[in-house]
Amino acid sequence: MSDGQGCQERALFISSAGVPPVPFIPFLTNPSSSAYPADMNSATIDCAGKVESPAAIATKLRELGFTATATLINAKEKLRRQLSVAYEHYRFVTPEILQRFQEELRAKTLKGGETAKIDNHFYPLPAETYDTLRFTPIARYGLVPPPAALEKLAEARMFGCFDDFEVADLKTVAVRPDPILFGVIIGCPDKFFIVQWDNDVKIEDILRADEG
Repeated sequence: MSDGQGCQERALFISSAGVPPVPFIPFLTNPSSSAYPADMNSATIDCAGKVESPAAIATKLRELGFTATATLINAKEKLRRQLSVAYEHYRFVTPEILQRFQEELRAKTLKGGETAKIDNHFYPLPAETYDTLRFTPIARYGLVPPPAALEKLAEARMFGCFDDFEVADLKTVAVRPDPILFGVIIGCPDKFFIVQWDNDVKIEDILRADEG
């Protein structure tokens, strides 16, 4: 989203993502504030009015022995930075949208009591078959994407906000290798659209015009 407002709203889920709130450390929530350091989007203010980054606070707490709290602050700040970049630059698919697409895809492709032609041979289909969207980590993906898709992947890696990438394709009785590449962030349920190739399954089939 271009104005960043949606990014901030989506990032609010962090507070309920299993990371307990840190007492006595009030994080600023307005990224346009002049009090922010140039290299950070969030900070804290001590009693003297001095601005300190979450990393600085975590370092002090660790030195004082609050290792668990320091670890939580660092993890929360890393996730906040990742989400800020990802939501700013990429369309995203929520679990609810994926569930809706899977249901629509099943209703559209549901078959039964027929035959399927695979490699010039006809096979009886089970009582019920349907297409489903499958996500495969790129480390286990067995095909080579086109050069344009590899360039987009390299560009996404340069942002440094994704923990991994997954290829989405349709899985049926006969596999269709026409995929979508998504970026994923550990701790965030959304998937971020990087690139698509061919036209079997498209991001436009999953996301409506006003989504993501």
